[in-house]
Amino acid sequence: MAIPEIVHSRTLDSDIEVLRSLKQCIDPSSIPRYSFLSTWNFNVDPCESNGGNFLGILCTIPLGNYTSRITGIELDGVGYDGFLTPTIGNLTELTILNLSKNKFRGPLPGTIANLNSLKQLSLSENVFTGALPNGITSLMQLELIDVSHNKLTGSIPSTIIGLRRLLHLSLSNNAFSGRIPNLSALWRLQIADLSINQFSGNLPNFPSNLRTLYLRNNKLSGAVTDDIFLLPELIHLNVSVNTFRALEVIEVSGRPTQLQTFEAQQNNLHGHLPRYLVTYENLTSINLQHNQISVTLL
Repeated sequence: MAIPEIVHSRTLDSDIEVLRSLKQCIDPSSIPRYSFLSTWNFNVDPCESNGGNFLGILCTIPLGNYTSRITGIELDGVGYDGFLTPTIGNLTELTILNLSKNKFRGPLPGTIANLNSLKQLSLSENVFTGALPNGITSLMQLELIDVSHNKLTGSIPSTIIGLRRLLHLSLSNNAFSGRIPNLSALWRLQIADLSINQFSGNLPNFPSNLRTLYLRNNKLSGAVTDDIFLLPELIHLNVSVNTFRALEVIEVSGRPTQLQTFEAQQNNLHGHLPRYLVTYENLTSINLQHNQISVTLL
């Protein structure tokens, strides 16, 4: 069978219109010379291979007479000031959306829920407000969600457990509230950073493959339970600056545990230092300052 010839490509018109709308929603005075967006000249095809490429986008390479599709948008973090166009949902082949370290503001458009091919959503260090769009938890290909350092509110929808491919979840430095849902079904999740929010209630269950869990600066209460300490892959655990009252630490002799750092300073912990902490052979750093714990092992 003959291999189809790769021919001169042309980007799908509706994809070009999304790029045009994305640039129009940004204050022109916030687009520096030589930045990625300054190269977006709509007199040429965005995916053309002979020098007309727009910086910051990825395209498919079509075979035969097929048109190119936009598969990635990764803008440079230079402080673009504007809104995220609702037409972003028309980029149905998009796998990467990275707008980090800019000044995008306003709510996240609900049309993000149309990006069924999306694998990486990186919107950190902007000024987005409002809640996460409900439909975001229907994007089954998502591997990374990073919306840290914004002004987002609302709760984590319980339907997030449907994102079975998720590896990295970062919601830190926002104003999320409510209870953290049971995340144990996210069996591939390795990093969960929910720090510096207003989450409350007891700790939920977490998946066994989790390696990093950051929950500092919230309103979490109750006990740091033994099932957290027994997560076999967990390396870093930070529950500092909450209102936890107890540590439920059990002996782990004969059980694999990778825990290296444990931070629980500035809680309401009482009693003695649990003696079973010494059975965690990889544990090199413990911070329990500003609690009411005796250093006597119990």
